[in-house]
Amino acid sequence: MEYQKFVKYILHFFSYKLQMFIYFIYGNFKYKKSYSENGEDLILIKYFENHNIKNGVYVDIGCFHPVWISNTYLLHKKGWNGYAIDIDQQKCKYFRLLRGDKCIVQCGAITDKHSANRDIEVYKFQNAYSSIDTIDKNTADLYRKNIGVEYKIEKVTSVFICDYFVTLGKINLLNIDIEGLDELVLLNIDLSVIDPEIILFENNEIRGGSAEVKNHLNIHGYELLFISGGSICYSKKSLIK
Repeated sequence: MEYQKFVKYILHFFSYKLQMFIYFIYGNFKYKKSYSENGEDLILIKYFENHNIKNGVYVDIGCFHPVWISNTYLLHKKGWNGYAIDIDQQKCKYFRLLRGDKCIVQCGAITDKHSANRDIEVYKFQNAYSSIDTIDKNTADLYRKNIGVEYKIEKVTSVFICDYFVTLGKINLLNIDIEGLDELVLLNIDLSVIDPEIILFENNEIRGGSAEVKNHLNIHGYELLFISGGSICYSKKSLIK
């Protein structure tokens, strides 16, 4: 732990872009068997194998890093295609670099409101390859208070969630990790359009997700599959039985 603190202290003197590049390289070698934070990808792989779903399609909202803490990298290695979106241009650049033409990557801020194609504020924390950047000010202020790291405000083009999905059609996995807004966005998705077998999102406050989201997913034919850390995974009921 002291060694890690020392390395972070040294990196502090490097330029932001150089820090981003170093963390990008670091993330490519950190994990071997599982690339998720809590082993979620291993469960997903087994689930899709058991249901004979091969070379599927994923959507990664808040894609962060192409390898490090990624719920979709194992699927990518298995031959899946995907779509990814994130609020950080540099992260999107690295995602394109490693996922190649098997993943269409867009830089933008997914929102639950009809506010597409206008610039909105995003809150980016002043440590390289931050995993907690967000468009939600309340979440950003809470993180700033709890971890003692300042954020900077930038502008990113907003993308209404329904507009994002309208051209994608059928997908197999919907993965959402957008710091404080996962459930709000999920409640505004037309699930009949994308028809995913698996929905994976995050709620670090309420184990299993809020009552509103549970009810929403149950109505649309989904049932809780697993909880791992803050990750919550739902599957189509017809495929669990």
